Amino acid sequence: MQLRKLANNYDDIMHKINEMESRNNEQFSEIYEVLQRLFSKPEEQARKEIGYKADRT
Repeated sequence: MQLRKLANNYDDIMHKINEMESRNNEQFSEIYEVLQRLFSKPEEQARKEIGYKADRT
């Protein structure tokens, strides 16, 4: 009997945890997207040379 109660409690707890995770994922999905963009490495653009150009003729 106690084993059945434990199994039912486990199923209930897992169901509640899954519900909470899905709610949190929906609420924080936008935040996760922004964080991903912030932590992703930006594309490097070609840099313009600085300094004086000497004529070497």
